[in-house]
Amino acid sequence: MRIKPLITVLAACVCLCSCSSQSSAKPCELDEKFSSQVKITNGERNYTATLTRADAQIWQMEFTAPETVAGLRLGFTGDVCTLEMQGLKYELDRKSVPQWSCASLCCGALEEMIAKRGVSCTAQGDTVTEKGSVNGHDFTAQFEGGKIKELTFSDQLKCEFYFSFGDFCTPPSSTIRHLGSPSTVATDSSTSLADTFFSPFGPFP
Repeated sequence: MRIKPLITVLAACVCLCSCSSQSSAKPCELDEKFSSQVKITNGERNYTATLTRADAQIWQMEFTAPETVAGLRLGFTGDVCTLEMQGLKYELDRKSVPQWSCASLCCGALEEMIAKRGVSCTAQGDTVTEKGSVNGHDFTAQFEGGKIKELTFSDQLKCEFYFSFGDFCTPPSSTIRHLGSPSTVATDSSTSLADTFFSPFGPFP
């Protein structure tokens, strides 16, 4: 007769212990300039890239795999997006890049965490979890030892970081010029170019 109350008490204790193991925490400090190797999983697609933040709102993703996008450089400089591959450069309005693209979401979430805007944090042991939202998409970031390890979105998008943010790797000078002073070599329509690269059936994540 006393078994059911005992089970209830034990269950309550387990819940209290699991809740007490987590505590609120301050957002982790992220360097404003960094270069990191990133593995990107977007649904069934897998990519590897070097992600660089050269300054506020100045980003570059240079893809190394798969072969279909290897060598592609995507740059964000303020309101301008640049694409560079096989010696050709394209410039388009950043607004034409879909907000759901992995580049927009990843860079946007990192900007939110760097600025500590609307981010909630909990800690469990050495692991800190930060949650927020960007472009209408919720994200969760996992930090270990104060360094970001993983950034995930609810729609099957995940970014895994393999170089720490604290170890800033200065990009080549040509990369900095590309990031800071994008130039238009081709004059394709911004809309058609964005549709080609960022459509669900295109080569870009």
